[in-house]
Amino acid sequence: MGKAAKPKDWPRQVRVGHACVKIYRIKQPRGKSGVTHVVAWLTPMGRHRRKIADEAAAMEEARLQANKLNAGRIESTQMSVNDHEELAALRLLAGDVPPLSALQEWKQAREISGGSLLTAVRFYVDHFSKSEAKSILVKDAVERFLKAKRAEGINVKASYEKILPRLRDGELGNLPIEVIGRDQLASWTLSAFAVEGKTEAHPETFNTARRRFVTLWRWGRDEGFLPKLARTAPEEIKTRKDVARDQEPIGIMSVPDWKASLVLIWNDAPRLLATLVIAGFCGMRRSELMAQRWADIDLKRGHLRVSKAKRRTPARRLVPICPAARAWLAICNQDGELIGPSWASDHVRARLREAKIPCPANALRHSFISYRCAASGSVDQTSQEAGNSPKIVFRHYRELVTPQQGKVWFGIKPASD
Repeated sequence: MGKAAKPKDWPRQVRVGHACVKIYRIKQPRGKSGVTHVVAWLTPMGRHRRKIADEAAAMEEARLQANKLNAGRIESTQMSVNDHEELAALRLLAGDVPPLSALQEWKQAREISGGSLLTAVRFYVDHFSKSEAKSILVKDAVERFLKAKRAEGINVKASYEKILPRLRDGELGNLPIEVIGRDQLASWTLSAFAVEGKTEAHPETFNTARRRFVTLWRWGRDEGFLPKLARTAPEEIKTRKDVARDQEPIGIMSVPDWKASLVLIWNDAPRLLATLVIAGFCGMRRSELMAQRWADIDLKRGHLRVSKAKRRTPARRLVPICPAARAWLAICNQDGELIGPSWASDHVRARLREAKIPCPANALRHSFISYRCAASGSVDQTSQEAGNSPKIVFRHYRELVTPQQGKVWFGIKPASD
């Protein structure tokens, strides 16, 4: 069993034999406890990290990894002299590239070339290679790419800066961009963006990171750091399908729980009321709620314009405000430019959890679409208001509730109204 350091010290260490795994405690403002834990360890493939909220679970994970590392080192002592010599020669041949990554890239290249790898390379050199090839480390490519995007007036904070700095600061950051292979990048992405408490990234997060990497690698190709006619490593990575999301039913709130939520936030956290009202009565996404301005809400005419729509969705779409929503918004404090603070959605969910009011993931948006589709009887109208495709609405939200339930949902007004 591993020995843990004294509880007062952070980071803590778990040692098994010569293996050492560290546990860091970091602040996590959105978490229930305000902190989370990062388990970190080194292997021949580089540094690995895993986020775990619970301290005891993090310690248990550290012990598990320390035992695995120690077992691996014990096995290495049982290798023959020839095995050690072959491994040393392999590392020498691979140079700065991890041996396993080099073999994976070699295997992929042989598969693509049909086994005639040298012939394919000679053909490429004769026809496509440049006499003055440039090279750049991933971390430097990220910095230059972000600088170029800012110079173009592109807001990178909500997009590239959420993904690329982690690539820059990770173990791949010190490698030349041209040596990183498809499998190596995909494996790192799954691990680096792993969901808290799990070993892999969520499919949606993985696909988002892949898109950012595709843009970065294409920029590198345009700048002459990669071959002009070759497909880049991120382009070779297949997107991941969220199987669980396709199989699990949509989670929505019941009408009584929706009414209880409105009353609770009105009484206990009125500053958050506008965010809750627009989420449940207008179906806006979390990112859209964070940027919604009072100036884009017209209570007299009964509609709002989405101030900042999600990318690849109808920009600044018009959403009707039902009479009940108008009544709730009329009693909200409309001081300030935005309808609420950026953390409003998270705090609303926290309040509902404390009050034991069921609120599944994305429940307010899912509920709006479900009840709106039932009340209006129109998939096309609902999809336009929600900023979704009719295909998505038809597949996931149709027939979840009755038309009568839809009318009741959009008819809940403040008690004094």
